[in-house]
Amino acid sequence: MSNDGSTEKPALPEELQSRLGAALTSASKRTRAPGSLLSSFADQTDVLDTEKSNKFNLLCPREGCSSTILLKGVAKWDVKDTTDPIDSGSHSLPAALPALEHSAPTSWWHITGSPMAFENISFTKPIAGTENNAVPRKLLACAECDLGPIGWAEGTDYWLVANRVAYQV
Repeated sequence: MSNDGSTEKPALPEELQSRLGAALTSASKRTRAPGSLLSSFADQTDVLDTEKSNKFNLLCPREGCSSTILLKGVAKWDVKDTTDPIDSGSHSLPAALPALEHSAPTSWWHITGSPMAFENISFTKPIAGTENNAVPRKLLACAECDLGPIGWAEGTDYWLVANRVAYQV
């Protein structure tokens, strides 16, 4: 408090303001090494460890983002028919993501438990038509750049499409 009773805070010195601004700007411009897409592996099983868990960290596949979505060893590999409407007409699919073939089995990463298992994920509002389900479904996207859908969630089960994430090799 000054002698006149005001509670003004002292301003940061100009040099400190300048250095702080430069540090924040450089941090936001840092580039991350891009991951490898599933299609770049000779065999899909190359991304599995001996427990059929993810052998590598899973990353956002968007060029320039590559944010870590899930650490290695957290998800289990599963192959099942694509019956889930994550590619419904209610949202557009970014060009960076491959479409799902509804007539063929799809490879998925299955995560159970808490959403805290993820490093960086965002959830949509419930998918249209599932709001009244006991456990509504939500779509998953990269929390840093909003690329999605890369998977879906239902209660404490989370599914990432194996060819919609990148792999930190």
